[in-house]
Amino acid sequence: MIWWLTFLAGAKLVHAAACCGGASAAPAVITGDDRAQVSVTASQGQVIGDAPPDGLPVFRANGDRELTRLIRIEASTLITDRWQAGVGVPLIQKTAETASTSQRTSSGLGDIAVSTAYEALPEWSYSVWRPRGYVFSQLTLPTGGSVYDGASWDARGKGFATWGLGALLVKGWSDWDVSLLGEAHHSFSRDIEGGAIRIHPSWGGSAVVAGGYSLRAWPIRLGLSLGPIYEGAIGVSAGQDSSPQLAWTTSAQVSWLVSLEWTLSAVYSDQTLVGPATNSQLNRTLGLLLQKRWQR
Repeated sequence: MIWWLTFLAGAKLVHAAACCGGASAAPAVITGDDRAQVSVTASQGQVIGDAPPDGLPVFRANGDRELTRLIRIEASTLITDRWQAGVGVPLIQKTAETASTSQRTSSGLGDIAVSTAYEALPEWSYSVWRPRGYVFSQLTLPTGGSVYDGASWDARGKGFATWGLGALLVKGWSDWDVSLLGEAHHSFSRDIEGGAIRIHPSWGGSAVVAGGYSLRAWPIRLGLSLGPIYEGAIGVSAGQDSSPQLAWTTSAQVSWLVSLEWTLSAVYSDQTLVGPATNSQLNRTLGLLLQKRWQR
C-alpha cells in the first residue's frame, strides 16, 4: 500500500504552511515495513489573506506578495522493532514585496526538529476495525530567526524551543484508507531586548484527518485531508498579550509508487477554504515530496 506515504507527505506540508519556521508539529513516522526512510520536500507557499483577531479575513492586494520557499530534509530510522527516531532540517527562502516597498529576500536555516516514536498499536494480525497506532514526541529547536529577533518578513522560525506529544492512527480497507493525527505542544519562555521583556508562550495543538483511494490499475493514490492548527496567546511581561491563532488547512494529494523503495507525491494545501480563522496569515502551498525507503 502507498496510502501511509501520501498521508505523511500531506501532513508535513499542511503543518509547514502555518508555521513560519517550516518545522512541522508532527514528525515523519515510519508506518510501513521499513527500517529507515529519507524524505525531501520542496514547496512554495504564498500568503493570500490575513485573518484578524476579530472580524472576517481580508484577501491581500495583487501588489502585496509574500512567498515562502521551503526545502525540508527528514530522516527516520528504527532503533528497535517498535521504537524509532528522526530529524528534520528545513531550509527556507522568504520574499516580501508591496506596492510601496521594494522586494526583500531572506534565506537560511529554519527550526530543526528531533523526534522519537513508538508503535503502541502494532498490527500483529488483520482486524477489520483495529488501526495501527503510534505515539510520538518532538523537540523543535529555535535555529531559525524569528519576529523576536528581527523584522517580521525575515522570520524563519517560531523563536521558542517547543516540545510536543501526539498520536497517529492509520487504517486501510482494500483500496481505501483513513488516518487520524493529533498533537499538543508547548513552547518555553524566553527573554528579549537584553532581558527587559519576558515572553510566555502557551499551549497549542493541531489535528489532521485524512482519507484516500488507491487506484487498482495504476500505482497511484488520491487523497484529501483537513485539520485545524491552533496556537494559544503569548504573554508579555511588559506590554499587551497576543491573541490566539487559528487556521484550518485543506489539502489534496497525489502519490505515485515508483517502486517498493521510492515514492513521489504532489500536495496542494489551502487555508482559505475552511474556517473559522483568527489572527493568522492564510496560505496556499504547492509542494513535491520524494521519499526513499530501506526495507527490513
